[in-house]
Amino acid sequence: MSNPDETKDDAQGGTTPLPVATAARRRLMAGALIFVIYALIIWKYMGAYAGGADPTGYLNSAKLLGRGTLCIPQPVLPGLDVKDFAPYTFVPHGMRPVGTHEMAALFPPGLSLAIFLTAKITGWNLAPHLVMLAACLLGVLGTAWLADAWGLPWKWTWFAALMLAVSPIYLVMSLHLMSDVPALTTATLAVVLAWKSRGRDSWAPAAGAMVAAAVLVRPNNILVMLPVAICLGCSWRRWLLLCAGGLPGAVFYCAFDHFAYGHALETGYSTYGKPSSLFDRAVIPATLLYYAKWLPVCITPLGMLALGLPWLVRAAPRSTVVLLVWIVGYFAFYVACVFTGMTWTNMRYIMPAFPACIVGTLLVAQSLFAKSRAGISGRFTKPVTAGMTLALVASLLAWDIAWSRKLGATGSGRFMRNFYNASGWAAANLPANAVILCKETGGSLYYYDSFQLVCSDCLDHEQWAKIRNACAASHAPIYAAMIFPIDAQDTLTARLDGKWTLIKTVRDITFWRFDG
Repeated sequence: MSNPDETKDDAQGGTTPLPVATAARRRLMAGALIFVIYALIIWKYMGAYAGGADPTGYLNSAKLLGRGTLCIPQPVLPGLDVKDFAPYTFVPHGMRPVGTHEMAALFPPGLSLAIFLTAKITGWNLAPHLVMLAACLLGVLGTAWLADAWGLPWKWTWFAALMLAVSPIYLVMSLHLMSDVPALTTATLAVVLAWKSRGRDSWAPAAGAMVAAAVLVRPNNILVMLPVAICLGCSWRRWLLLCAGGLPGAVFYCAFDHFAYGHALETGYSTYGKPSSLFDRAVIPATLLYYAKWLPVCITPLGMLALGLPWLVRAAPRSTVVLLVWIVGYFAFYVACVFTGMTWTNMRYIMPAFPACIVGTLLVAQSLFAKSRAGISGRFTKPVTAGMTLALVASLLAWDIAWSRKLGATGSGRFMRNFYNASGWAAANLPANAVILCKETGGSLYYYDSFQLVCSDCLDHEQWAKIRNACAASHAPIYAAMIFPIDAQDTLTARLDGKWTLIKTVRDITFWRFDG
């Protein structure tokens, strides 16, 4: 498969062809304009703020990297012994306890490292937004590059990029601080670079570095080594260069785990228990149904054409097998995960395989189009076929836009901004020595304001009494920050004794004062 010659295409229509350089320049300018508009739209809705477990975990970890440490003491109330409380009582959301008295980042270091390095140039306020914007744009470009490397014509590479760019799940995960889009971007670039190394060995070290980056962002991205291995083949030289490029990242990851958790092979996720506890064969049928329901939403119904990839193996064995192994590897790994089928946003786990799905879809579509092209060209003129193509693109865009609006895809960043605004209100209106009971709001209050926090979920009546006594002894007022009214009702009214007064509502976040 090779890119069609534009002069020939124009000649078939009976028109005078543009010079190749002029046509390419116009395509480049049009693509750059569309790309800039897309970047401005993403920036408008961007909300890479500290809020919830994941964003606060990445940002607090980045701040620890900036301080030159990975493990710090838990902020325990004066007069209390941490051993008398549950492990997460004084640990903010997105962090995990280490040993008895310390805490460290919960998540892998890749995204936090990118934020820290960017913050050294732009400052901490801009860094997370710029990192997510860059990951989003590079993911779109990487998908286009993948399509080009797999021999699709330039119009099809644009369409591949468009299918990813307007996907509802891609928009949701691009607009707040999550590792899913960086995981997709690094995995895609790793495969493309490995494929390029078949023509020039000097691409192999870059492929190794990108594999390391993918694993640093998300350890499960080691799955990308399946398609990368097929790209490299049996060339020992390419394998050595790949390992050389990935070695610094591997050393950094092991060192990070060693200094943060005490062992080079332990990760922050080990706090959830053994990995086997996150997988269950009993959920496979339900997850497969979930795939069938939500994949057409995430990559349009056209994306189901990727199921026809096995029929292309004979025509292009290695390139087709790379895509098949890439897709099957991720889909099979997460099909038994107990979280995958819980909510549609958990389709983000298999997002690193979306570029392979999109390019596979377009390869199958190209093959079908080539077989029927003679019949179509005999029945319709070129303007009619062009109009049919535009109608297909417009209908797929309408599908994605409709689902994005229905699912509130562009609202994820705005929701995260609520945490930032609530933290700003707390800093301006609450006493500096306030003790705040919290759940999901804890990570942002710790990141932005460094308040003394207590996880309300970890308290029973006896421990709550100890907290009250310690605060009374130090004359520290007690407040609570809850994300939903039902959380306040369940936690403050039902489980914790005393009188609570609602003092402020910042969108979805409510602040309460303890008057008991």
